Parts: sequence; C-alpha cells; structure tokens
Amino acid sequence: MLSSVKRALTRRRRAATVVATALLTAGAGLTFAPSAVADPFRCPSNVGSDSQSLCAHVIKIDAGSTLTIRSGPGSGYSNVGSLPNGATVEVECWTYGSPVNGYTIWTQLYSAGAARYVSDYYLDTGTVQNFLRQC
Repeated sequence: MLSSVKRALTRRRRAATVVATALLTAGAGLTFAPSAVADPFRCPSNVGSDSQSLCAHVIKIDAGSTLTIRSGPGSGYSNVGSLPNGATVEVECWTYGSPVNGYTIWTQLYSAGAARYVSDYYLDTGTVQNFLRQC
C-alpha cells in the first residue's frame, strides 16, 4: 500500500513539473516577443490625418541623435527635417530607394505639402509592403 501511494505522488509531481514548464515556456514566448516585427498601427487621434491612417514608431536611433527626413527616397536627397527615437509618424506609402544598412525600402510620411521620406530601416513597420501601398 505504501509503495502505491509513493508511485501516485511521484506521478503527480511529474505532472506538476510538466505543467509548470509548459506555462513558463509559453509565458517566456509572450514576454520576449521581438518589437522589430511590429506592423503599422492605427494612428492616435492627435497624430493621424483621419481615422484610417496608419502610423509607425522611429526605432534604432542612438541617444542624442535623430532620424533625417529626406525630400526623396534616398540619402542623396535634401534634408527636410528630423525625428527623435520613439517618435510616432503617419506613414503613407513605400518605395525603393538608396540602401541603408542593405535595406532599400523607404517610407513616405504623410504630409499635406511636399513629399517626405525616411528609410524604413528606422521604422517598426515589419513587412511594410503587406500593409501600405507602393508609392
């Protein structure tokens, strides 16, 4: 009788260990999901031009530095502004341009005036081609 009780307790401990391990593994996956695979999101009302506009965040900019906004899709175009890391921007469309760290996609920012572009390398848009039209 004592040995059957020991076997039952051992089975319960093993089952509890399996369940605890599964919960920790699942939780770790949720906790450490990479931010670089984000997609454009609906703009907050204080940023977007309308309720359907999409936004992204500026990422990968060193402290004290800013992201240069260009008049066209490439680093050879004139500087028309800058954005700090973490800034929320409304995105309009994407196009190909000069490479930045091997990445050739540039995103056009929403502007009521002249076109403004930033390298998509510095935005958290994920696969921007799946969400925005090509310019």
